[in-house]
Amino acid sequence: MIRRLTRTVKQTVALRPYAHGVVATFAYLLTRVAGHKHWNFKVPFHLGDLQFFARQSDWFAVEEVILEREYDILEQLLQGRGAPVVVDIGANIGMFSLYTFYLRPNAHVLSVEPSEGTHAMLESNRADNPALDWRTLRAALWREDGSISFDASGPSTGSRITGAGQGESVPAASLRTVLEKHAGASSIDIMKIDIEGAEQAALEGNAGLLACVDMLIIELHPDLCDAATVLRELRAAFPHVYKIPGRRSAKPVLLCTRQGMDLEEFNL
Repeated sequence: MIRRLTRTVKQTVALRPYAHGVVATFAYLLTRVAGHKHWNFKVPFHLGDLQFFARQSDWFAVEEVILEREYDILEQLLQGRGAPVVVDIGANIGMFSLYTFYLRPNAHVLSVEPSEGTHAMLESNRADNPALDWRTLRAALWREDGSISFDASGPSTGSRITGAGQGESVPAASLRTVLEKHAGASSIDIMKIDIEGAEQAALEGNAGLLACVDMLIIELHPDLCDAATVLRELRAAFPHVYKIPGRRSAKPVLLCTRQGMDLEEFNL
């Protein structure tokens, strides 16, 4: 109990620059780690002038972007790009998208999220920032258009495509459909993919479609897909595949680029 309280206090202090109320933030964190699954209330946060809400089940998305700063490389990638076109696939409640807008308020962003409840939070966060050029799409990235079973029963960052009949049925969209029908641009500066093991199904045989994407950030889930197949598709599409450093999780986040960078090339 003491360890839980100590950790919660430290996280509450770390979140003070982004929280609207210390008490609400403390309660949000404490009840989350206490394991009260029937409590999933949301609290307001802000990233600069950008407003957003997060449920307790969304905590890991907030932690990754704000506290662990896993996408800090984005600032470097956006240099010289005043109004970048960004596609955020597996957007959750929109933390990567919000961080993009925090760095480049004039960005054009499409956020793609399949879960009904999480997409509702994403759409609410978009609506709370009406000045942004921000669109959302409810869909799971998959090998084909249609529908697919999706398990969204746990933390929202762990939601994933499942076997037939397991979980909710969600719309599915192929990479071609997302890029050609929904992205709204012939050239994409940055695309981010975090789809919890569906990356093989979404990317296999589709390296040519990535020609319009200048840079790709993708979380690889070797325990849920054939990582060698995914890496082969990435290398067919991009001259360089790097591992973004400094991540606590064992799941690597890769940066695929057309320009050389001072990073470690990724190999299985």
